[in-house]
Amino acid sequence: MRRLTLVPLAALLAIAACTDIATSPQDSFSRPQLAESNPPPPEVDAEIGLGADGTFFSISASYFLNKPGNNATLTDFSGEGVTASPNARIHSTKKGTTGKGTLQVEQGLNVLIVDLSSVQGTLLDGRDGTFSLTFLSATLNGIAVTSPVTLFGSYGERGPSTSASE
Repeated sequence: MRRLTLVPLAALLAIAACTDIATSPQDSFSRPQLAESNPPPPEVDAEIGLGADGTFFSISASYFLNKPGNNATLTDFSGEGVTASPNARIHSTKKGTTGKGTLQVEQGLNVLIVDLSSVQGTLLDGRDGTFSLTFLSATLNGIAVTSPVTLFGSYGERGPSTSASE
């Protein structure tokens, strides 16, 4: 007799366990509102000076610094006589600095070609609006540069200053 009363009870439990019970809101098309986005800071203009064996060059580039001490990029090299290979860039993280491509600067009678992959230093020191790097592989007027090429850059929120009155 005890078996007969347990069988219907077990059947009722099995049926209840197999039925669908709504556990989510009925409106499945509603999406939660996302918090306001926090976009990364914009790229800023950077003024750059390159020095190689006593010869100096001036160029411009775009500088991006995200979370100081975390990630910085230098791209879009430009200026009179400046030619950069496609996707030429310098990128710094906490793990190190890498470069890609070449940068050619022709000013007056001088032509400087820098292998950006030979970069040393970091772009992450730029909290005061400046940074510096060196490159171990470059040519000046077709001759290998004997000492590292130095790069000094400065940037600001409004871009580089063009006059002393700013």
